[in-house]
Amino acid sequence: TNTELDEIGRSYNKMLDNIRRLLEEIKEQERELRTTELNMLISQINPHFLYNTLERIHFQILNEHTEAASRMVESLGQYLRITLSHGQLLIPLEKEIAHVTQYMNIINSHAQEDKIRFACHCDSALLSRPVLKLILQPLVENAVKHGFSQDLRSYILPPEITVTVTAGDDYLQYEIADNGKGIDIPHAEACMRRSYQENGSHFGLQNIYRRLRSTYGDGVSIRFSSIPYLRSVVTVRIPQQPKAMQ
Repeated sequence: TNTELDEIGRSYNKMLDNIRRLLEEIKEQERELRTTELNMLISQINPHFLYNTLERIHFQILNEHTEAASRMVESLGQYLRITLSHGQLLIPLEKEIAHVTQYMNIINSHAQEDKIRFACHCDSALLSRPVLKLILQPLVENAVKHGFSQDLRSYILPPEITVTVTAGDDYLQYEIADNGKGIDIPHAEACMRRSYQENGSHFGLQNIYRRLRSTYGDGVSIRFSSIPYLRSVVTVRIPQQPKAMQ
C-alpha cells in the first residue's frame, strides 16, 4: 500500500541520513587523529640544538660579545617563531626557507672561524606555496652533523650546503646537497622506513618520511646519492597538494 511504501521511504531516507552522519564522524575522527599524529611527530624533533644555542648565547654574554649575542637571539627568535607557527602544519614555502636559513645562521655563529657556506635557490613564483613545515631544517641538520662532523679545515673544498627547490606539473621537489664526507645510503634508507632508536644517526629521517606520507600520501619519495667530499644529495619529492586537497 501507499502507507507502507511511505514508511519504507521514510526509513530508507533515515538510514541514508545516519550513514552520512556516520561518514562525517569518521572523517572528523581521521582528521583529528592525523593532526594528533603530526603534532606528536613534530614534538620529536631534537631539542639539543635549542639547548646548545642558549648555552652559546650565554657564553657570548659572559664574554661581553653583545653584538654576537644579539644576532643569535634575533636568529633564534625568528627560528622559533616559524617552528611554532601558532599550531599551523602548512606554512608558505618562503617561511620554510627562512626557517632553515636562520638555523644555518645560528650554526655558523657557533663557529669561531670555520663556517659552512649556505645557499638556497628557489623560483620566486613558488615562495607563496603552502608546504608542510619543518622538513628542510632537519635535512640540513643531517648534512651538518654527518657531513661536517670533523675539522672543517681538513676538507678539500670549502664546506658548503645548498638547498634547491623546484616544481613540476604535479610535484614539488627539495634537493639538499653538500660536499661533506658522504651518506651511508643503506643505513639512511633503513632509518627512513622503520622505527628504531637512531642514536644520532641520520637524525629525523623516519620522522620526516612519516610526516610527509601522513600529509601527502603515497606520492612521497626520498632518494639519496653520494660522492664523498664532492656532492651528496637528498632529494625529496612531494605531490603539489596535501591528501585532503588531492
